[in-house]
Amino acid sequence: MAKNKYPKLNKPGYRKPKGNYVSRLIAKKIKYIVLAVLLAGGGYGGRLAYNYITHLPYFEVSSILIKGNKKVQHSQIRQLINSGYQQNIFEIDAEKAGEAIEMHPYIKQAKVTKTFPGTVNITVKERTGFALLNSDGLYVVDEEGVVLEKFDGKKLPDLPIISGVFKERLRPGKKCTQAAIKHGLQVLCRLKETNLLRDVSEVNVQDPYNAVFYTVRNGIEVRLGEGNIEQKLNYMKTVWQNLNARIKEVNFWIYDIRIW
Repeated sequence: MAKNKYPKLNKPGYRKPKGNYVSRLIAKKIKYIVLAVLLAGGGYGGRLAYNYITHLPYFEVSSILIKGNKKVQHSQIRQLINSGYQQNIFEIDAEKAGEAIEMHPYIKQAKVTKTFPGTVNITVKERTGFALLNSDGLYVVDEEGVVLEKFDGKKLPDLPIISGVFKERLRPGKKCTQAAIKHGLQVLCRLKETNLLRDVSEVNVQDPYNAVFYTVRNGIEVRLGEGNIEQKLNYMKTVWQNLNARIKEVNFWIYDIRIW
């Protein structure tokens, strides 16, 4: 039996997705350009071919898509990678661009990818303020102890304060290394785990072996003592729930709660 010489027809009403066709067309164009560079060879010819590609209007950056940012503005992120809408996409190093964006104190992670012919995709994960560190001013720090910014006096963030004597020089983007600061953050993290953080206004680590924190309501002083922080805070949670029910009565006689 003779084979059918005619091409197979598409089913009625079926059309190939336009997006796939466009992607294949772009890929084919890039393939031809790369081939031209290879044929041009190294040395002077290769440089000429590269200069030709990197100046083609077809590969100019036409859009920059940024996701995940709330605190840091789009314009700030674009400035960090020095990317404008007339820059050639081949000139953007995705890895170095990501590293440059992560230099911003509020950005923890940044991933940069390119979609040809002219789209740059940026996905960031931001750091969030966790506490205010009282040193030569108030500094916003995250849970890891990275300094995010120095408080400018406009509006005090609703965050607990870590106080004490800190000799470490603080600046945005730097991670705190002083033991007392780390201890203060550890106490706040444990308070967060036991759902007590919202009731705490300040943690004082003047004496790192006897951290003290103060409650938002009535400023009750709680001394933790040394060691077994998790166990003590779990006990504190039970006590505090009972105290909240009759806080006015307790306020007349309580000065502090000592958990040893």
